[in-house]
Amino acid sequence: MGFRAPGDGEYTGTKFTPAAADSYRARIDEYEIKEGPEVANKYNPDGNPRIRFFLTPLEIDGDSDAELVDINDAPLPEDKRFIFFFDPDHLGTKPRIAKSRKFMASALNVPNDQAIEYESLEEFAEDMLERELVVDVEVKGDYNNIVDTRPVRKRARKRAERPSLVDEAEKVFNEEEGEAVVSEEY
Repeated sequence: MGFRAPGDGEYTGTKFTPAAADSYRARIDEYEIKEGPEVANKYNPDGNPRIRFFLTPLEIDGDSDAELVDINDAPLPEDKRFIFFFDPDHLGTKPRIAKSRKFMASALNVPNDQAIEYESLEEFAEDMLERELVVDVEVKGDYNNIVDTRPVRKRARKRAERPSLVDEAEKVFNEEEGEAVVSEEY
């Protein structure tokens, strides 16, 4: 039985075209912890554990009606994933916040400088599943790169649900001094 590696232009794998550069609301769906020689390099000579988090893009942040598209304006496949490489050895806050710390704090929706403690790296990774965050994605060659993260913003109440300033003023004046005349013009 022979072996043949495809030549240039013959690649037939399931390679995705990168998603368009944008801010996406994404959900953490899977993780993979790797350690030892498999992840050893000049920055991690001892092969300390690293986590690869796989995120599913859900929508464009701030525009839930927009279609998710790749760099050629074609719809993104449903199984498209972004990958974040989490480094538990680089979680500092000074002189600038480490990318892994910001990812963790964004997913957990806590301040970047808050201490976070888990019994194990596996427990931490399990707790991250199903969490949502906003990821800023750029196109770098043939792949996407997560360049920044932030928590999902809480939706503000609709304007119709907020009491008007006039209504609030009338309540205050009516309670304190009996009847007060409040003009609707200001």
